[in-house]
Amino acid sequence: MGPLLLHRSALLAYFRRAPGAERVEAAIDGAIMSSVDRAEVLEAFARHGVPLAEADAILHGTGLLDAPADSSIASTAARLLAADDALTSGDAFCLATAERLGLPVLAAAPHLGGRLRGVEVWALA
Repeated sequence: MGPLLLHRSALLAYFRRAPGAERVEAAIDGAIMSSVDRAEVLEAFARHGVPLAEADAILHGTGLLDAPADSSIASTAARLLAADDALTSGDAFCLATAERLGLPVLAAAPHLGGRLRGVEVWALA
């Protein structure tokens, strides 16, 4: 599997050992995640009682690379958010980052497909 962008739903499925986790495991080392999605994953850990420092260390140990947002990605994300109430900020930044990097998205969130022209979304399961 070539380089790809992981949506938070795929990474959370991996940690939960949900269906499709093996696809994430095969792709995680060297995969990329938007910094906004990373924040949402850290939030999910925190809501389950995992201290932030521990959660951050877990994410660092995966080999997952971080894609920081810039003003261009933020503008694309804002355009997506303004046009689609079904998207979260993490969704929009994930799609905008995928567009910028020219990478497909691996997600356990089928609602992401077809939201941004030219961005391919692969279903996790």
